[in-house]
Amino acid sequence: MEYAIKILDKGDIKANELTVNVRREIAIMKALNHKNIVNLREVLSSKSKLYIVMDLVRGGELFDMIERKGELDEALARKYFQQLIDGIDHCSGHGNRSRDSVASGASSRSAPGGSSGSSGSGLRDLASKYDGQDLDVFVKDALPGKPQKKIDDVVSRLQDIDIDCVDDMQVVAEMMGTAKLTKWLEENPKIPAIPAMRVSKMFYS
Repeated sequence: MEYAIKILDKGDIKANELTVNVRREIAIMKALNHKNIVNLREVLSSKSKLYIVMDLVRGGELFDMIERKGELDEALARKYFQQLIDGIDHCSGHGNRSRDSVASGASSRSAPGGSSGSSGSGLRDLASKYDGQDLDVFVKDALPGKPQKKIDDVVSRLQDIDIDCVDDMQVVAEMMGTAKLTKWLEENPKIPAIPAMRVSKMFYS
């Protein structure tokens, strides 16, 4: 398996006020898992750089290939079109209708970009409510009465998949309903079912 690394300068991100956009892109990519979508493998961080590790897709842009080769034969065009539709359908099923969803690769694997889908009805804006506060404050509110050990465990599991603020959780919640968010929390950070349901419930009135 070969990988590509997207290197972002933290200073540039902050200077251009792109922090929310970058977090949104990472959260969207983490929530998607499909053979025709470029998979996010890991996010690494140094003092000055952010490293986004993804699958390497060789072949270049599909658009460039069409421009270079001209008209594709029907069988090949059908193959690429089916791959694109499968990837877009998966994105739509997760509430993400990205502007870049038909982006890259002669393999026609679609890459999620930086825009999210509709928030759906009843979604609460917790990112604003908990702005500037540590993630454990939110988790404590979601799990009232739970011992600190369990609070720390949930926070740790979220941080293991690079969710370290409520804004990150808000992005994921915008893409899913309560049931999907609960399932995602159980399968990705592997939060136990009841705490996952309580965290999900925080976002939906």
